[in-house]
Amino acid sequence: MNYTAVIAGIAIIFFTLTASKTKDAPKTAASISFSKDVMPVLTKKCLDCHTTEDESSNHFNVDTYEALIKDSKHGPSILPGKGEKSMIITKMRGTADFGSRMPKRGSLVPDSVITIISKWIDQGAKKN
Repeated sequence: MNYTAVIAGIAIIFFTLTASKTKDAPKTAASISFSKDVMPVLTKKCLDCHTTEDESSNHFNVDTYEALIKDSKHGPSILPGKGEKSMIITKMRGTADFGSRMPKRGSLVPDSVITIISKWIDQGAKKN
């Protein structure tokens, strides 16, 4: 028996099966866009109260990316890589250890949308 041919055949089968499984493997989560996915929500739900033009008492503003990532009276609103620990998420979920759930006026941000913002933060809170 030609063992070299058998080993080569097994190797070909192994690599073929491995390659097909890799091709069918689920892809990683799509990149979440600040400008397309996050900012429209902040504009709709937060901008009435949290703007640099109408300086809120807590110094938390969402009218630009640069304003959003600055520290507020209570510390950083965004902790890149730590979505669920970021103040903006804990305030929207109502789990912050200070103040009330946001937004105070109007309807709450749906949990599915909060999760998208949290994932954006987990992805590094990039200005994209």
